Amino acid sequence: MPKTHRFFSPSASSRWFGSAKAGDRRAGCTASLVVDVSNVPEKVRADAERGTRLHSVAEECLRGNTDPADRDDLEGADLKIVQVYVDIVRERVGQKIYEFRSDLVPGLCGGTADAVVIDHEAGVLEIIDLKTGTWPVESKDNTQLAIYWEGVRRKLVDSGIYDNVFETARLTIVQPALDNPVDSWTTDAVEVSALAEGVVYVVQEVLEGKVEFRPSPEACKFCRAKPICPALSDMVERAAVDDFSDHLKEARPELDLEEEMTWSDRLKLVPFLREWCKAVESAAAGKVLRGEEVEGFKAVEGRKGNRSWKSMKAAVKLLTSWGFDETEIYTDPSLRSPNQIETLLKELMKDKEEIASMKKELADVWVEGKPGPPTIVPESDRRKAIDKGDLARRDFSDYITGTEPAED
Repeated sequence: MPKTHRFFSPSASSRWFGSAKAGDRRAGCTASLVVDVSNVPEKVRADAERGTRLHSVAEECLRGNTDPADRDDLEGADLKIVQVYVDIVRERVGQKIYEFRSDLVPGLCGGTADAVVIDHEAGVLEIIDLKTGTWPVESKDNTQLAIYWEGVRRKLVDSGIYDNVFETARLTIVQPALDNPVDSWTTDAVEVSALAEGVVYVVQEVLEGKVEFRPSPEACKFCRAKPICPALSDMVERAAVDDFSDHLKEARPELDLEEEMTWSDRLKLVPFLREWCKAVESAAAGKVLRGEEVEGFKAVEGRKGNRSWKSMKAAVKLLTSWGFDETEIYTDPSLRSPNQIETLLKELMKDKEEIASMKKELADVWVEGKPGPPTIVPESDRRKAIDKGDLARRDFSDYITGTEPAED
Protein backbone atom coordinates (compact mmCIF):
# COMPACT_ATOMS: atom_id res chain seq x y z
CA MET A 1 0.00 0.00 0.00
CA PRO A 2 1.54 3.37 -1.00
CA LYS A 3 2.35 5.78 1.79
CA THR A 4 1.18 9.37 1.80
CA HIS A 5 3.34 12.24 2.98
CA ARG A 6 2.29 15.17 5.12
CA PHE A 7 3.82 18.64 5.38
CA PHE A 8 4.72 17.83 8.99
CA SER A 9 6.22 14.42 8.22
CA PRO A 10 6.38 12.11 11.27
CA SER A 11 9.55 10.45 9.98
CA ALA A 12 11.22 13.89 9.88
CA SER A 13 9.85 14.99 13.27
CA SER A 14 13.30 14.66 14.86
CA ARG A 15 14.22 17.57 12.60
CA TRP A 16 11.27 19.95 12.97
CA PHE A 17 10.12 18.95 16.46
CA GLY A 18 13.26 17.45 17.95
CA SER A 19 13.94 14.41 20.09
CA ALA A 20 12.43 16.23 23.03
CA LYS A 21 10.74 14.76 26.03
CA ALA A 22 7.06 15.49 26.55
CA GLY A 23 6.54 19.14 27.39
CA ASP A 24 9.71 20.48 25.71
CA ARG A 25 8.09 21.95 22.64
CA ARG A 26 10.85 24.15 21.22
CA ALA A 27 13.70 21.71 20.57
CA GLY A 28 13.39 21.27 16.81
CA CYS A 29 14.32 23.38 13.79
CA THR A 30 10.89 24.56 12.60
CA ALA A 31 12.47 26.80 9.96
CA SER A 32 13.53 23.64 8.09
CA LEU A 33 9.86 23.20 7.15
CA VAL A 34 9.56 26.51 5.32
CA VAL A 35 13.04 27.33 3.97
CA ASP A 36 13.12 27.49 0.16
CA VAL A 37 15.14 24.53 -1.14
CA SER A 38 14.06 24.83 -4.78
CA ASN A 39 17.63 25.71 -5.79
CA VAL A 40 19.15 22.74 -3.94
CA PRO A 41 19.55 19.58 -6.08
CA GLU A 42 17.68 16.66 -4.59
CA LYS A 43 19.18 13.18 -4.37
CA VAL A 44 17.47 9.83 -4.65
CA ARG A 45 18.26 7.76 -1.57
CA ALA A 46 18.86 4.15 -2.49
CA ASP A 47 18.40 3.13 1.14
CA ALA A 48 14.96 4.78 1.16
CA GLU A 49 13.90 2.93 -2.00
CA ARG A 50 15.11 -0.34 -0.48
CA GLY A 51 13.24 0.40 2.73
CA THR A 52 10.02 1.06 0.84
CA ARG A 53 10.35 -2.25 -1.01
CA LEU A 54 11.05 -4.26 2.14
CA HIS A 55 8.12 -2.65 3.96
CA SER A 56 5.85 -3.66 1.09
CA VAL A 57 7.16 -7.23 1.06
CA ALA A 58 6.77 -7.55 4.84
CA GLU A 59 3.17 -6.32 4.60
CA GLU A 60 2.42 -8.92 1.92
CA CYS A 61 3.86 -11.69 4.10
CA LEU A 62 1.83 -10.61 7.13
CA ARG A 63 -1.44 -10.16 5.24
CA GLY A 64 -1.02 -13.37 3.27
CA ASN A 65 0.39 -15.36 6.21
CA THR A 66 3.32 -16.47 4.06
CA ASP A 67 6.93 -17.23 4.95
CA PRO A 68 9.50 -14.64 3.75
CA ALA A 69 11.97 -17.48 3.14
CA ASP A 70 9.67 -18.85 0.42
CA ARG A 71 9.92 -15.70 -1.69
CA ASP A 72 12.21 -15.53 -4.72
CA ASP A 73 12.76 -11.77 -4.34
CA LEU A 74 14.38 -11.98 -0.91
CA GLU A 75 17.86 -13.14 0.03
CA GLY A 76 20.72 -12.30 2.33
CA ALA A 77 20.32 -9.19 4.48
CA ASP A 78 16.94 -8.34 2.93
CA LEU A 79 15.52 -11.72 3.88
CA LYS A 80 16.82 -11.35 7.44
CA ILE A 81 15.21 -7.91 7.82
CA VAL A 82 11.77 -9.07 6.67
CA GLN A 83 11.94 -12.39 8.53
CA VAL A 84 12.89 -10.81 11.87
CA TYR A 85 10.16 -8.18 11.61
CA VAL A 86 7.44 -10.62 10.52
CA ASP A 87 8.33 -13.09 13.29
CA ILE A 88 8.20 -10.37 15.96
CA VAL A 89 4.82 -9.06 14.80
CA ARG A 90 3.36 -12.57 14.64
CA GLU A 91 4.45 -13.27 18.20
CA ARG A 92 2.39 -10.38 19.54
CA VAL A 93 -0.91 -11.13 21.29
CA GLY A 94 -4.00 -9.19 20.23
CA GLN A 95 -5.75 -7.87 17.16
CA LYS A 96 -3.32 -6.73 14.46
CA ILE A 97 -3.74 -4.13 11.76
CA TYR A 98 -1.08 -3.55 9.10
CA GLU A 99 -0.22 -0.29 7.34
CA PHE A 100 -2.80 1.65 9.36
CA ARG A 101 -3.23 5.25 8.22
CA SER A 102 -4.10 7.97 10.68
CA ASP A 103 -3.80 11.72 11.16
CA LEU A 104 -2.78 13.60 14.27
CA VAL A 105 -3.53 16.93 12.55
CA PRO A 106 -5.82 16.13 9.58
CA GLY A 107 -4.09 16.67 6.26
CA LEU A 108 -0.94 18.07 7.84
CA CYS A 109 0.62 15.69 10.33
CA GLY A 110 0.04 11.96 10.15
CA GLY A 111 1.17 8.86 8.37
CA THR A 112 1.09 5.10 8.21
CA ALA A 113 1.89 2.82 11.13
CA ASP A 114 3.60 -0.36 9.95
CA ALA A 115 1.78 -2.55 12.47
CA VAL A 116 -0.79 -1.84 15.18
CA VAL A 117 -1.43 -4.38 17.94
CA ILE A 118 -4.56 -3.97 20.07
CA ASP A 119 -4.68 -5.92 23.31
CA HIS A 120 -8.15 -4.84 24.41
CA GLU A 121 -8.25 -6.93 27.59
CA ALA A 122 -4.94 -5.57 28.87
CA GLY A 123 -5.71 -2.03 27.68
CA VAL A 124 -2.51 -1.87 25.60
CA LEU A 125 -2.17 -0.18 22.23
CA GLU A 126 1.15 -0.88 20.52
CA ILE A 127 2.72 0.68 17.44
CA ILE A 128 5.46 -1.38 15.77
CA ASP A 129 7.73 0.39 13.30
CA LEU A 130 10.21 -1.36 11.00
CA LYS A 131 13.55 0.37 10.42
CA THR A 132 15.64 -1.17 7.63
CA GLY A 133 18.77 0.93 8.15
CA THR A 134 21.73 0.71 10.50
CA TRP A 135 21.43 4.11 12.20
CA PRO A 136 20.18 3.21 15.72
CA VAL A 137 16.73 4.60 16.54
CA GLU A 138 15.33 4.64 20.08
CA SER A 139 11.69 4.08 20.93
CA LYS A 140 11.62 6.17 24.14
CA ASP A 141 10.18 9.64 23.52
CA ASN A 142 10.12 8.84 19.79
CA THR A 143 7.94 11.55 18.27
CA GLN A 144 7.32 9.66 15.02
CA LEU A 145 5.78 6.74 16.88
CA ALA A 146 3.97 9.06 19.31
CA ILE A 147 2.31 10.77 16.34
CA TYR A 148 1.24 7.39 14.97
CA TRP A 149 0.08 6.15 18.39
CA GLU A 150 -2.09 9.15 19.19
CA GLY A 151 -3.48 9.30 15.65
CA VAL A 152 -4.38 5.61 15.77
CA ARG A 153 -5.90 5.94 19.26
CA ARG A 154 -8.12 8.81 18.18
CA LYS A 155 -9.20 7.02 15.01
CA LEU A 156 -10.10 3.85 16.91
CA VAL A 157 -12.05 5.77 19.55
CA ASP A 158 -13.80 7.97 16.97
CA SER A 159 -14.84 4.89 15.01
CA GLY A 160 -16.96 3.77 17.95
CA ILE A 161 -15.49 0.27 17.87
CA TYR A 162 -13.30 0.94 20.90
CA ASP A 163 -13.96 3.20 23.83
CA ASN A 164 -11.06 5.07 25.43
CA VAL A 165 -9.70 2.04 27.29
CA PHE A 166 -6.07 2.23 26.22
CA GLU A 167 -4.30 2.86 29.52
CA THR A 168 -0.89 1.66 28.34
CA ALA A 169 1.10 2.71 25.29
CA ARG A 170 3.85 0.61 23.79
CA LEU A 171 6.10 2.05 21.09
CA THR A 172 8.32 -0.54 19.43
CA ILE A 173 11.16 -0.15 16.94
CA VAL A 174 12.22 -3.28 15.05
CA GLN A 175 15.65 -2.77 13.50
CA PRO A 176 16.94 -6.17 12.29
CA ALA A 177 20.33 -4.80 11.19
CA LEU A 178 21.30 -4.19 14.83
CA ASP A 179 22.56 -6.79 17.30
CA ASN A 180 19.53 -6.07 19.50
CA PRO A 181 16.78 -5.70 16.90
CA VAL A 182 13.88 -4.79 19.22
CA ASP A 183 13.60 -1.63 21.29
CA SER A 184 10.28 -1.04 23.10
CA TRP A 185 9.05 1.74 25.33
CA THR A 186 6.06 0.84 27.48
CA THR A 187 4.54 3.71 29.42
CA ASP A 188 1.33 5.33 30.59
CA ALA A 189 -0.86 6.37 27.67
CA VAL A 190 -1.09 9.88 29.12
CA GLU A 191 2.64 10.40 28.60
CA VAL A 192 2.54 9.52 24.91
CA SER A 193 -0.58 11.63 24.39
CA ALA A 194 1.23 14.56 26.03
CA LEU A 195 4.19 14.11 23.68
CA ALA A 196 1.78 14.09 20.73
CA GLU A 197 0.09 17.23 22.04
CA GLY A 198 3.52 18.89 22.11
CA VAL A 199 3.78 18.08 18.41
CA VAL A 200 0.35 19.62 17.78
CA TYR A 201 1.48 22.76 19.64
CA VAL A 202 4.51 23.12 17.34
CA VAL A 203 2.35 22.54 14.25
CA GLN A 204 0.05 25.35 15.35
CA GLU A 205 2.99 27.69 15.97
CA VAL A 206 4.38 27.04 12.50
CA LEU A 207 0.97 27.69 10.95
CA GLU A 208 0.99 31.04 12.78
CA GLY A 209 4.36 31.86 11.22
CA LYS A 210 6.43 31.29 14.35
CA VAL A 211 9.50 29.46 13.06
CA GLU A 212 13.17 29.53 13.96
CA PHE A 213 16.43 27.89 13.00
CA ARG A 214 17.74 25.49 15.64
CA PRO A 215 20.64 23.48 14.16
CA SER A 216 21.60 20.23 15.86
CA PRO A 217 23.34 17.04 14.67
CA GLU A 218 20.01 15.20 14.61
CA ALA A 219 18.03 18.00 12.98
CA CYS A 220 20.62 18.68 10.30
CA LYS A 221 21.52 15.09 9.39
CA PHE A 222 18.98 14.62 6.58
CA CYS A 223 17.97 18.25 6.07
CA ARG A 224 18.02 19.26 2.43
CA ALA A 225 18.57 22.92 3.37
CA LYS A 226 22.05 22.33 4.86
CA PRO A 227 24.05 23.97 2.06
CA ILE A 228 21.98 27.18 2.18
CA CYS A 229 21.09 27.25 5.88
CA PRO A 230 21.88 30.69 7.37
CA ALA A 231 22.23 29.25 10.87
CA LEU A 232 24.87 26.77 9.74
CA SER A 233 26.61 29.50 7.75
CA ASP A 234 26.71 31.61 10.91
CA MET A 235 28.33 28.71 12.76
CA VAL A 236 30.96 28.36 10.04
CA GLU A 237 31.68 32.09 10.23
CA ARG A 238 31.91 31.91 14.01
CA ALA A 239 34.42 29.07 13.77
CA ALA A 240 36.46 30.99 11.19
CA VAL A 241 36.46 34.15 13.31
CA ASP A 242 37.56 32.11 16.33
CA ASP A 243 40.38 30.47 14.36
CA PHE A 244 41.76 33.80 13.13
CA SER A 245 40.70 35.98 16.05
CA ASP A 246 44.25 36.98 16.98
CA HIS A 247 45.02 38.13 13.44
CA LEU A 248 41.70 39.95 13.18
CA LYS A 249 42.18 41.75 16.48
CA GLU A 250 45.59 42.95 15.31
CA ALA A 251 44.46 43.98 11.84
CA ARG A 252 41.02 45.30 12.77
CA PRO A 253 41.09 46.48 16.39
CA GLU A 254 37.78 48.29 15.88
CA LEU A 255 35.93 44.97 15.49
CA ASP A 256 33.99 43.84 18.52
CA LEU A 257 34.86 40.14 18.42
CA GLU A 258 33.13 37.63 20.66
CA GLU A 259 34.99 36.13 23.58
CA GLU A 260 37.28 33.30 22.50
CA MET A 261 35.47 29.96 22.19
CA THR A 262 36.14 27.14 24.61
CA TRP A 263 37.24 23.72 23.41
CA SER A 264 33.78 22.47 24.30
CA ASP A 265 32.27 25.13 22.01
CA ARG A 266 34.63 24.15 19.22
CA LEU A 267 33.88 20.42 19.54
CA LYS A 268 30.14 21.08 19.44
CA LEU A 269 30.62 22.82 16.10
CA VAL A 270 32.52 19.92 14.49
CA PRO A 271 29.48 17.82 13.42
CA PHE A 272 27.75 20.90 11.99
CA LEU A 273 30.82 21.93 10.00
CA ARG A 274 31.28 18.43 8.60
CA GLU A 275 27.64 18.17 7.57
CA TRP A 276 27.65 21.67 6.09
CA CYS A 277 30.80 21.03 4.04
CA LYS A 278 29.49 17.74 2.66
CA ALA A 279 26.11 19.28 1.85
CA VAL A 280 27.66 22.26 0.03
CA GLU A 281 29.96 20.01 -2.03
CA SER A 282 27.11 17.65 -2.95
CA ALA A 283 24.71 20.46 -3.88
CA ALA A 284 27.37 22.24 -5.94
CA ALA A 285 28.23 19.01 -7.79
CA GLY A 286 24.54 18.53 -8.54
CA LYS A 287 24.27 22.04 -10.01
CA VAL A 288 27.29 21.49 -12.27
CA LEU A 289 25.96 18.12 -13.47
CA ARG A 290 22.66 19.76 -14.34
CA GLY A 291 24.55 22.11 -16.63
CA GLU A 292 24.69 25.13 -14.32
CA GLU A 293 27.85 27.16 -13.83
CA VAL A 294 29.73 27.29 -10.55
CA GLU A 295 32.49 29.77 -11.31
CA GLY A 296 35.96 28.37 -10.83
CA PHE A 297 34.86 24.77 -10.20
CA LYS A 298 34.08 21.59 -12.15
CA ALA A 299 32.82 18.09 -11.35
CA VAL A 300 35.14 15.08 -11.69
CA GLU A 301 34.57 11.40 -11.13
CA GLY A 302 35.37 10.28 -7.59
CA ARG A 303 36.95 7.04 -6.50
CA LYS A 304 35.46 4.07 -8.34
CA GLY A 305 33.53 1.48 -6.37
CA ASN A 306 34.69 -2.14 -5.98
CA ARG A 307 33.60 -4.76 -8.48
CA SER A 308 30.97 -7.30 -7.43
CA TRP A 309 29.62 -10.56 -8.87
CA LYS A 310 26.63 -10.34 -11.24
CA SER A 311 25.55 -13.78 -10.09
CA MET A 312 27.15 -15.65 -7.21
CA LYS A 313 26.00 -18.97 -8.70
CA ALA A 314 27.50 -18.22 -12.13
CA ALA A 315 30.80 -17.18 -10.57
CA VAL A 316 30.99 -20.32 -8.43
CA LYS A 317 30.14 -22.53 -11.43
CA LEU A 318 32.92 -20.97 -13.53
CA LEU A 319 35.52 -21.12 -10.77
CA THR A 320 34.77 -24.72 -9.83
CA SER A 321 34.96 -25.71 -13.52
CA TRP A 322 38.58 -24.59 -13.38
CA GLY A 323 39.24 -26.99 -10.52
CA PHE A 324 39.16 -24.56 -7.58
CA ASP A 325 37.60 -25.96 -4.42
CA GLU A 326 35.40 -24.07 -1.95
CA THR A 327 38.23 -23.41 0.50
CA GLU A 328 40.07 -21.48 -2.21
CA ILE A 329 37.27 -19.33 -3.60
CA TYR A 330 35.29 -18.65 -0.43
CA THR A 331 36.18 -16.57 2.57
CA ASP A 332 34.20 -17.13 5.72
CA PRO A 333 31.29 -16.59 5.28
CA SER A 334 31.10 -15.40 1.62
CA LEU A 335 32.58 -15.74 -1.86
CA ARG A 336 35.78 -13.78 -2.37
CA SER A 337 35.52 -10.54 -4.33
CA PRO A 338 36.65 -10.21 -7.97
CA ASN A 339 39.78 -8.37 -6.85
CA GLN A 340 40.63 -11.16 -4.41
CA ILE A 341 40.08 -13.83 -7.10
CA GLU A 342 42.40 -11.96 -9.47
CA THR A 343 45.06 -11.95 -6.77
CA LEU A 344 44.49 -15.67 -6.24
CA LEU A 345 45.00 -16.34 -9.97
CA LYS A 346 48.31 -14.52 -9.93
CA GLU A 347 49.44 -16.52 -6.89
CA LEU A 348 48.43 -19.95 -8.25
CA MET A 349 48.89 -19.64 -12.02
CA LYS A 350 52.22 -19.14 -13.81
CA ASP A 351 51.18 -18.75 -17.46
CA LYS A 352 50.45 -15.05 -18.09
CA GLU A 353 48.40 -15.77 -21.22
CA GLU A 354 46.27 -18.27 -19.32
CA ILE A 355 45.75 -15.72 -16.52
CA ALA A 356 44.70 -13.10 -19.08
CA SER A 357 42.24 -15.53 -20.66
CA MET A 358 40.76 -16.48 -17.31
CA LYS A 359 40.43 -12.80 -16.31
CA LYS A 360 38.52 -12.20 -19.53
CA GLU A 361 36.07 -14.97 -18.62
CA LEU A 362 35.80 -13.59 -15.10
CA ALA A 363 34.76 -10.23 -16.50
CA ASP A 364 31.54 -11.87 -17.74
CA VAL A 365 30.49 -12.75 -14.18
CA TRP A 366 31.39 -9.59 -12.30
CA VAL A 367 29.87 -6.13 -12.24
CA GLU A 368 32.22 -3.20 -12.57
CA GLY A 369 32.22 -0.89 -9.56
CA LYS A 370 29.93 2.10 -9.92
CA PRO A 371 31.55 5.42 -10.81
CA GLY A 372 32.66 7.31 -7.75
CA PRO A 373 30.33 10.08 -6.58
CA PRO A 374 30.89 13.44 -8.31
CA THR A 375 33.42 15.55 -6.44
CA ILE A 376 33.64 19.31 -6.82
CA VAL A 377 37.23 20.54 -7.26
CA PRO A 378 39.02 23.72 -8.44
CA GLU A 379 39.56 24.08 -12.20
CA SER A 380 43.29 23.64 -11.62
CA ASP A 381 42.77 19.99 -10.58
CA ARG A 382 44.47 17.60 -13.05
CA ARG A 383 41.54 15.20 -13.27
CA LYS A 384 39.31 15.33 -16.34
CA ALA A 385 35.97 17.09 -15.85
CA ILE A 386 32.85 14.92 -16.17
CA ASP A 387 31.31 15.23 -19.62
CA LYS A 388 27.81 16.57 -18.91
CA GLY A 389 26.64 15.25 -22.30
CA ASP A 390 27.73 11.73 -21.33
CA LEU A 391 25.76 11.51 -18.06
CA ALA A 392 23.25 9.00 -19.46
CA ARG A 393 25.73 6.15 -19.23
CA ARG A 394 26.93 7.14 -15.78
CA ASP A 395 25.05 6.46 -12.58
CA PHE A 396 24.86 10.10 -11.52
CA SER A 397 21.14 10.58 -12.10
CA ASP A 398 20.48 10.89 -8.36
CA TYR A 399 22.53 14.10 -8.30
CA ILE A 400 20.39 15.66 -11.04
CA THR A 401 16.84 14.54 -10.32
CA GLY A 402 15.29 12.95 -7.28
CA THR A 403 12.25 11.71 -5.43
CA GLU A 404 11.04 12.27 -1.91
CA PRO A 405 12.68 9.89 0.61
CA ALA A 406 10.24 7.20 1.67
CA GLU A 407 8.76 7.43 5.13
CA ASP A 408 10.12 4.60 7.29
